Order: sequence, then C-alpha cells, then structure tokens
Amino acid sequence: MDQPPIQISQHAREQMQERGVGEDDVIGAIRHGESEPARGNRTLYRKNFQFDKLCRDCYYGIKQIAPLVVWKADRFVIVIECAFFCGGQHHLTGFKASPSAREPKMLREG
Repeated sequence: MDQPPIQISQHAREQMQERGVGEDDVIGAIRHGESEPARGNRTLYRKNFQFDKLCRDCYYGIKQIAPLVVWKADRFVIVIECAFFCGGQHHLTGFKASPSAREPKMLREG
C-alpha cells in the first residue's frame, strides 16, 4: 500500500533546524510512531530514538520526536515539530537535568 506524501511547512522546517532534528527522524515518527488526536483536527505523532549524545551540556539517552500533523486532501502536512530529550545528566558534574514542565509522555517499549 502506498503511503501518502509528507509535506513539511516552513515553520516546522525552521523548528527542526533550531532543534537539530533531521527530516528522516520526523518522517520516521509519522510512519512508525504512535499517534494521538490533537486540537484543531490535527494528529500528534511520537517516536523515541536512541540519542546517546550531548545537548546543551547534558547527556541524553533518548530523543523523542513529536510532529503535529494535519491531513490535507492527499498528504500529511507537518505544522509543528517538537523534540524532547530524556534522561539528561550534566556531562561534567553528573547532576541530572532539572525536570521540565514539558517532560515528554514516555512511549511504551517495543
């Protein structure tokens, strides 16, 4: 079965660039992640990716990609892209990153 094409809005592209998120990760989140209804007749997709890198002086094991998508006639249009980093620990001090009000919803394993 053919999958519908995915269009990335300019706004989402700018967010991806600011957050260091690649197009492959965003498309992977839509094609293979979990989905949930969102406001405005939109769908939020989520997918966890192994990260194991530093970001803003903290080491993170998981990067969660969460694009917000609207369906337009024959294609998905990504309108907003979010990235969450989980399991942060400062790489010099070993202190864990402060919990965020925007802590991501963790996905089921598997």
